[in-house]
Amino acid sequence: MGKALLIFLLGSMAIFGVYNLFNNQNIKTSLQSSINYYGDIQTRNIGNSMMQMIFSNLADHPSWRVSYATATFFNGSANYSVVGPVSFNGDSNLVKATVYAKYNGTDTNIVKPKILVAYFHANSQTIPSFMNYALFTGSDLSMSGNVSIVPASGYNGNANVQVNGNLAVSGNASIINGFLTYSNNEAGKLNNIVQPVNNPDNLPAYSKVPAVNVPTFNPNDYLGVATKVYAGNVTFNGPIALGTKENPSVIIVQGNLTLASATFTGYGSILVTQNIALSGGNRLTTQDTTGSSLALYVAGNLAMSGNSEIDANMIVLGNVAMSGTPTIIGNLITPKPVALSGTANIEYKPPVISISQSIWNSAAARPSDVRYYWE
Repeated sequence: MGKALLIFLLGSMAIFGVYNLFNNQNIKTSLQSSINYYGDIQTRNIGNSMMQMIFSNLADHPSWRVSYATATFFNGSANYSVVGPVSFNGDSNLVKATVYAKYNGTDTNIVKPKILVAYFHANSQTIPSFMNYALFTGSDLSMSGNVSIVPASGYNGNANVQVNGNLAVSGNASIINGFLTYSNNEAGKLNNIVQPVNNPDNLPAYSKVPAVNVPTFNPNDYLGVATKVYAGNVTFNGPIALGTKENPSVIIVQGNLTLASATFTGYGSILVTQNIALSGGNRLTTQDTTGSSLALYVAGNLAMSGNSEIDANMIVLGNVAMSGTPTIIGNLITPKPVALSGTANIEYKPPVISISQSIWNSAAARPSDVRYYWE
């Protein structure tokens, strides 16, 4: 009896041991399968997240390209590249993004790194529509003498003019090398004055159109993004350093600004809460073929006299007073009336996109027509 019981107990223990061994092995296998499944899901999440970050970056910077870079997140890594233009399936001028995603802590022979490839059109950013005018007044415009509104040197487009109010032109010595549009009445001999540089569709050189909305702003609304704030009146003369094209300066003057033969280098915007007065030649040493690298946004009045010059895109919410032989290389936008006489000169140059976007930030345009797949 005792011997049989002993044999039974030993047999039961052996069977239990074998059962536990197989059960532990099954648990270990199931656990490893779960880990591998989780690792596979995380690898895909890393790849998809990196691709979405690429899309977002391209929305803000359509010209951004990178031959090789690495990002680390979600306990993994993503090597990526953004190149273009390339062709794919008969479509040209595409951008190609490639992401090599890997999750840490898994056997790469089982949970293999994933490769995600995308082809798409990167949407281009543009300047605000009101910046397409060399001169834009929300009220009346009068011109007399030898006023010149022409494209700046190196710019091949038109120097367009928009007048929301009445237009009055005296004499026929002035010149507008762009389309002229007005919203109320016009008086003057415009045939010899308005001569667009580019008119491939043979459109009317001047015409009556609905009024266009004039932009407005409050300089203090941009204190959160300002790179420099001047509390009170300030005078700029001599060399003034601005930011880079990718990170333009945003300078706020909480008072009056006087520019007296200042020389600007770099890219940036200056917002003035009160008035601005210009004298001498205020020039840019940065020559960018895509546009002007300086913007002036003035909540008060503008005064230019003598042989003053400014190389900038300007929005002036107050009164505009120009006398003598002033020159603007950029453009002028104001809701107030503008009177140009003598030899006033506006040479149109659009703003660099990154500068206008830093203030007039439109909704980001994500890449369109996206086609992507896992390799």
